[in-house]
Amino acid sequence: MSVSCYEFLNYHFFSETRTLLNIQTNQETYLEPKVADLLLYFLQNPQRVISKDELIKDVWQDSVITDNSISWAISQLRKALDDHPKAPTFIKTYPKKGYQFLPAPNIVKSNVVMNNVSIKYVDENTKPTSSQSMIAKQRPRFINTNYLILTIFVISLLSLFYFQSQVDSLTKLENIQNITNLDGAEEDPRLSPEGNLLLFRHKANTSDSTFQLYIADLNAQNAVHRLTHDKANYVNAIWGDNIEKIFAVKVEKNNNDFRCTINSYDLQSLQALVTLHKTLHQCDGMSATSLAYHQATNTLYFTDKIDDNKYAVYKLNLTSNKIKQLTTPEKEGLGDNFISLDLAQEKLLILRDSFWSNTEFVSLNLQTNQLESLLSIQSRYYKAYFSPNSEQIWLNSGNDVLVSYDPKKEQSTPLLTNTFGWNYNLSPESNTDAFFSVSDPNYGDIIINRNSQLKKLTTQYTELLPTISSDGKTLSYVSNKTGTPQIWLKNLTNKKETQLTSTKEYTEYRQLVWSPNNEWLLVTSQNKIEAYHLKRGIKMLVTIADFGIFYPSFSLDGETIYFSSIVSGDWQTFQVPFKSKTTNISPVIPHPAWLVKQLDESTLLYSKPHMEGLFTFDITSQTSSQLFKNFPKNDYWVLADNKLYFRQTQPYKSLRVTSIDNYLPRELVQLPNDTNELFSITHSGDTSIFSVQRQKQSDIKKAKIIH
Repeated sequence: MSVSCYEFLNYHFFSETRTLLNIQTNQETYLEPKVADLLLYFLQNPQRVISKDELIKDVWQDSVITDNSISWAISQLRKALDDHPKAPTFIKTYPKKGYQFLPAPNIVKSNVVMNNVSIKYVDENTKPTSSQSMIAKQRPRFINTNYLILTIFVISLLSLFYFQSQVDSLTKLENIQNITNLDGAEEDPRLSPEGNLLLFRHKANTSDSTFQLYIADLNAQNAVHRLTHDKANYVNAIWGDNIEKIFAVKVEKNNNDFRCTINSYDLQSLQALVTLHKTLHQCDGMSATSLAYHQATNTLYFTDKIDDNKYAVYKLNLTSNKIKQLTTPEKEGLGDNFISLDLAQEKLLILRDSFWSNTEFVSLNLQTNQLESLLSIQSRYYKAYFSPNSEQIWLNSGNDVLVSYDPKKEQSTPLLTNTFGWNYNLSPESNTDAFFSVSDPNYGDIIINRNSQLKKLTTQYTELLPTISSDGKTLSYVSNKTGTPQIWLKNLTNKKETQLTSTKEYTEYRQLVWSPNNEWLLVTSQNKIEAYHLKRGIKMLVTIADFGIFYPSFSLDGETIYFSSIVSGDWQTFQVPFKSKTTNISPVIPHPAWLVKQLDESTLLYSKPHMEGLFTFDITSQTSSQLFKNFPKNDYWVLADNKLYFRQTQPYKSLRVTSIDNYLPRELVQLPNDTNELFSITHSGDTSIFSVQRQKQSDIKKAKIIH
């Protein structure tokens, strides 16, 4: 395929496929749509200062965005180009003026076979770092030989001072100690102001259990005491100004209604249950309500819903009982759904779902009420904390990697040199002590159903997203057996397993889908669709979207891919051509819909969100009609051999089947209560594959912070 190519320094940029090629290392990087648009605009307007207003007008086309959106795109482009803002080779920043793209490009024609057609697998050592990498990495730069001598001299002069500064600022976690070892999940450890008690939430491994409040006495060999004993679910809990006061979010269920309240509790002794002191606020956020207490001003900060889908940060003055909204969420995304306070109690860290599957880390200065964007990650994050010096962010960069990220240097360093399972929820509770949760690395298993007989495939690792080929010969799934999640293939005849992917970075896979001819495996991760040809060993980029991608499916001829996404709060359906020169996405059904599959040459079958029934859409006439009236709402379904297989959840979980011509469902097999939503089935319908989520087992560990 012949495409326009921009050549600058040691890079080629292919605008039609949004691919950046380093011609010295032969490494390719896919750019996200807006990042690619930004680079193209720079290449078309080189060596002049371009203002942010001009970028908003010409690149974002007058969309309503913030400066953070431009800063994020600039940051992502710099990462892809290995450019450093303090010593730029490509993009120079002029404060309050704009940006200048330094190289002068050449426009050439290329007959290179691009990524949306075929890419051969490359060795892991030469595989490029994705522009969507969660944590920025510093890679070696190629130095112009004209400046080599000068560069070596400068480096030799400064290296000692630079190295010493890095050593002084390096933080590690050592001297790991076990704090809890209960049967079930222990989460959200919080150290008391006096430093002798640890407040945490615990959920037992029973089907009807809820999170209750517990305390571990760190001065009495971590003796554990239960503080609550009811049927409510305590979704968040923190200390007040002393060990006699606790703030907690409590969710109670009455039939099908839920009641969420933020309460203060009195703790008289470790041997007694806490007593309700006062209900402070009735919340709508349920499990997404988080708390932070500011002792100097006696203020409680919390997150809560402002409408049906958006979250914001509030503060409650406990002296005057006045509540004030502090943040306003953007148009896209869920808004601000987690907060944590730094140890100095000067800044609030806010996790903002700015658009689907994108988390923005924002700092709120409590003195000036100024917001500052620190980091943007193409993944859903639920918790993170400031480091003890309030300069870094402590977060989980994958299944077992706890890191400290420096927003100013755009660097991350690991905090743990060894792993204990799946580490997460790391928080520094003092300048010397940090606590984190460790869960069992095996929390997902595969169930194979053959002729209504269930067989569980149990290993010491997690297996998720199992998908069986339509001929029943091959099983694809995601497993963490090599550390980070990778895609595996298993021959169901000879039981041979093959590792398909070998990515070093943590990848959040969403779904695996086989093509109709079983030659391609479709892979969705966050906002990207890729495809692997299993016989020819090639990888293909199908498309990158500006939003999350869910429930992909092939057309009957294998030439089109349908998928669903949430746009402006509603489920919408889209299509993208497969194995085509274009990766353009176009809408399919002109009203809210999800889970779309092709029924015949001119008809699509789909569900409407939160509605009973199953519907058809005529592609030619662009009209919809109801096929089944009583089909259960929000239940996943699969088409195979003119039959409809679906997972029904009421009154219990089961796999059912009905003819597509007449809705007469019958039960095939009862499923375990912990069966996940997605499943796949062979064309004949005799074999189906499910995954189950085991009860979480997690414990709390303590680590010494070594500065």
